[in-house]
Amino acid sequence: MDEKLKDFINDNIALINNNLWKELYAKVQATFDFYDDGVLIGKLAEMLITIGTNPLSDLDYVPNAYLKNANISTIVIPQHITKIGETAFENCTSLENIDIPNGVTKIGWRAFLGCSRLTDVTIPNSVSLIDGKAFHNCSRLKNVTIGTGLRTIGSSAFQGCRKLASITIPNNVKEIKVGAFRCCSSLKSITIPNGVTEIKCETFMNCSNLENVVIPEGVVIIERKAFFGCKSLKKVVIPDSVMRIDECAFHLNKKQILPITICGSEFSYAQQFAYLNGFSFERI
Repeated sequence: MDEKLKDFINDNIALINNNLWKELYAKVQATFDFYDDGVLIGKLAEMLITIGTNPLSDLDYVPNAYLKNANISTIVIPQHITKIGETAFENCTSLENIDIPNGVTKIGWRAFLGCSRLTDVTIPNSVSLIDGKAFHNCSRLKNVTIGTGLRTIGSSAFQGCRKLASITIPNNVKEIKVGAFRCCSSLKSITIPNGVTEIKCETFMNCSNLENVVIPEGVVIIERKAFFGCKSLKKVVIPDSVMRIDECAFHLNKKQILPITICGSEFSYAQQFAYLNGFSFERI
């Protein structure tokens, strides 16, 4: 055992023996830096769970780096938890099942990053924020159900989820940040929610099997490389509300048998963009 962790346990053995988890994790926050000592924090929780305790029983949040790098296959988060902290379950490569209770409002930065055996996730209605890289490189994640309370999907939140074939984003979502679904190579269809006004840089970049995308009226900006590398996307309808499409927003490969066709109204910005950038245009 690492000497720093061993010393911490010895200094706080009374708190552990008396199940005083709130006080213990206050000491954890004061003693460890979750960036530098995250693995040690994870080892502490893993040890406590192994001896039959539940450190979350006295907390209303899952601490930062709570089980980082831990060898654990199933996690049940208590119903009273309201927040999942940053890197809480990062690189739990044996994790196969996670039950997120209704009452959690935020899933923190890199909370489940690298959980490569995780296949299914249900985001309850109470969650309003999935922070950046929350499920980054969950390479076997196939099924994601998102509740109606979600407002923001953070940068690279689902990047590299290569098995994710479909996802329904609820209409209450107002912001999908940079690279949120980058390299989701099995994703075939996506509908942008009505409240989104900007499709951020690289949001769907290299979603190489994406065949269908619905961009709603109300979207104003499609940023750089938003759909670059989406080689299976043959046709996209651009609504009249779009006033800016950045460089390389869509993949253009003239060697394709059926290169992408931009669809929109006559004299629209979409038509101008298509003609200036070498895309076919279809009036609707």
